[in-house]
Amino acid sequence: MKINKSTLKQLIREAIEESYGEPDYTPEQRKVADAMSNLIDLIYDMENSDPEMTDLYIAMLRGLRNAGVNIKALAMMV
Repeated sequence: MKINKSTLKQLIREAIEESYGEPDYTPEQRKVADAMSNLIDLIYDMENSDPEMTDLYIAMLRGLRNAGVNIKALAMMV
């Protein structure tokens, strides 16, 4: 039986929620988490990195940095 990416992601989310409980996000945090999940899906659907998207990737990383996200620490976690 084949499982598509969205089904796999849903199964992983459910397993995490069962193990750790639902994160106690504010409505704003929930919007960001949902948007990031959608962005990840779209990037996977694109299948290959697109050099023409580099400016958008940089803008996203700058936005995260300006919002207070430690990009270097985040990159080390990957």
